[in-house]
Amino acid sequence: PKAVAWGECGLDYYRRWLDIENDPTTRPRMREAFAAQAKVAVRRGLPLVVHSRDAEEDTLEVLRETVPREHPVYLHSYTGSVAMMQEFLDSWPHSYVGMAGCVSYEAAWQIHDLARALPLGRLLLETDGPYMPPMPYKGEESHPGHIPWVAKGVANVKGVSVSEVLAAAHANFLRFYRL
Repeated sequence: PKAVAWGECGLDYYRRWLDIENDPTTRPRMREAFAAQAKVAVRRGLPLVVHSRDAEEDTLEVLRETVPREHPVYLHSYTGSVAMMQEFLDSWPHSYVGMAGCVSYEAAWQIHDLARALPLGRLLLETDGPYMPPMPYKGEESHPGHIPWVAKGVANVKGVSVSEVLAAAHANFLRFYRL
C-alpha cells in the first residue's frame, strides 16, 4: 500500500514536564526528532500530520524551520490557542486543523472558540481515538463512527447545519490526502 501522509509526529510537553525540568536536553532532543520527521515528509512530498500539546510555540518554530509554506500540514486534534491556530493557518495556506469530540462538551469553551474561528474550508473532523469521544459517548472509547457527533458539535458552535460541516470536512479530507 502507498502512504498518503507522514505522521502523526510533533511535540507533546504535557506529560513530559518533569523530564524537561530535570534534563535540559529533553526539549531540544524532542524538537530535533520532530524536525527530522517533518523533513522526511517534505522530502517524500507527503502531507504532514502534526501533534502539538502544550508546545505550540516550539511546534510553530520547528515547522517554520523545516516545512515550506506550500506544503500541506494537518494540525490534528488541536486544543491550543486561537492565536496560534490563526498563525498556523496563515503560515501554511494548504493546512487544516482537526476538531475532535471535545468540541461537543458543553463546558469546552476554549474548544468552542477554536471551532468558531476555524473556517469550514480548513476543518478536518476526528475522534482522536480512543481518548476524546463526543457527547453522548463521553467516558467511552471513541472511534470513527462518532464523527457525526463531532460534526454536530462543530455545527452547534458555528451555527451551521451538520450536513454543511460533514460536506466541508469530507472535501477537505480528500484535498489534504490527495484522494
